[in-house]
Amino acid sequence: MKDKTNTTPKRGAKDTVFRKVFPLPEYRLALYKSLHPEDKTVTADDIKIISLENIVLNEPYNDLGMLARGKLLILIEAQSTWTINILMRLFLYAAATYQDYIKANGISLYGSKSEILPLPEFYVIYTGKDRDKKPEIISLAKDYFENPNAHIDLTAKVIKGKEKDVVWQYVMFTEVWNDSIKLYGRTREAAVHAINRCIDEGFLSDFFTIYKKEVISDMDVLFDYDYNIKALAKEAAREAAKESAILTTIKAYKKFSQTEEQTTSAIETEFGLSSAQAAELVKANWN
Repeated sequence: MKDKTNTTPKRGAKDTVFRKVFPLPEYRLALYKSLHPEDKTVTADDIKIISLENIVLNEPYNDLGMLARGKLLILIEAQSTWTINILMRLFLYAAATYQDYIKANGISLYGSKSEILPLPEFYVIYTGKDRDKKPEIISLAKDYFENPNAHIDLTAKVIKGKEKDVVWQYVMFTEVWNDSIKLYGRTREAAVHAINRCIDEGFLSDFFTIYKKEVISDMDVLFDYDYNIKALAKEAAREAAKESAILTTIKAYKKFSQTEEQTTSAIETEFGLSSAQAAELVKANWN
């Protein structure tokens, strides 16, 4: 079975824009029509947003869930890094979404009558540079479990949009965003540059024209968060390295028959600690 090593999900600028754009009536309608162009009479009011909000505390939630005409359940995930784990996430999101639907509609699954539930559809909007090389359909049984005969299956359509449609516009936004970050780093200037370019080139231009200030404000928060997290990680790494060095020094002094007092004095001087801090560390690690 292929490596499915878990990584901590990261919600960044592109995810933020995705979750802001598509719940808007005109954009959710455009998204639905890009998936079902044959449905000529559907309106924005026919499409209800049912995205999950924190299935379990501190767990990731899905990008977008829509219920069309009360009969079609559509779950869509956007990702810039390819991972087949998206299939298992979609499977779990689907289970949680149906559970919410069943509770909200007072449905019981313990009777003899078959209950009618919305038909599910699953989509992955993949924005990576290699998107043209990815399969159009991925399967939980075939691609995740690597067993076409697995008793559990879910298939998802991998989409990148058709030129000018709303999915294509979102994909183009992600490319513009990546270019801006390369030019300006994770800065306010990068956000302004990306948004202005999207407006000029027609990539979600109506959205960015109206919500420009709000999106830039969101990006400021994200950039500050990323900066602080990285700063904290560096500080933690420095502290860990320092603790390791102190422990190594204590062991070395003890090995060469130095006393606790001599070791404490050395630790205090070498690492800039107070007498009390040095004494406590030596005592804790002497035996």
